[in-house]
Amino acid sequence: MTYKIENQIIAGLPSIALTTKSYIIAHESGNPNNTSEKALENELTFMKRNYKNAFVSHWVGGGSRIVQLAPIGKLQYGCGPKGNPHCYAQVELARTSNKEQFKKDYTAYVWLLRKLAKDAGVPITLDDTGKGIKSHKWITNNLGGTTHVDPYSYLASMGITEAQFKKDIKNGLDSEITTVSKPNNTEEYYKK
Repeated sequence: MTYKIENQIIAGLPSIALTTKSYIIAHESGNPNNTSEKALENELTFMKRNYKNAFVSHWVGGGSRIVQLAPIGKLQYGCGPKGNPHCYAQVELARTSNKEQFKKDYTAYVWLLRKLAKDAGVPITLDDTGKGIKSHKWITNNLGGTTHVDPYSYLASMGITEAQFKKDIKNGLDSEITTVSKPNNTEEYYKK
């Protein structure tokens, strides 16, 4: 499965070279008040207005849309001063309260993180030592300069554990994921 990446590069971004191209960062918006059908558009509008404070290369949401706001391989302001100089790309996941939309967004999110890791030539692993795909939480715990621990709380609220996210990054999701209710009212996601 492949996805179209919409190009909406923000005009006027700084063009600063990276120190290394070691990481792809997995974020989520952290905005529990923005979960409507317009959540992705709201987040894009906000970032375009406030890019001097923070910006990332990509956003995913709105039922599997992928939007690129900044060039990859250049400095982005998304995971703090210690992580930013080493991040080839940083990807935000917009929130939703719709579980069916989440499944589509999550599948596109995993696909994009894996694609960007391949493009950067870094391992397709999550939160392991060395180069690879890292959560914002990994940056906080290992490099510092930030206190954010996304995307895990939001993913967990939608039934995706850290272990499942790690497995999905490693193996990919070739088809849409499906939700299965378990007896204890939790949900499990698996490939069809």
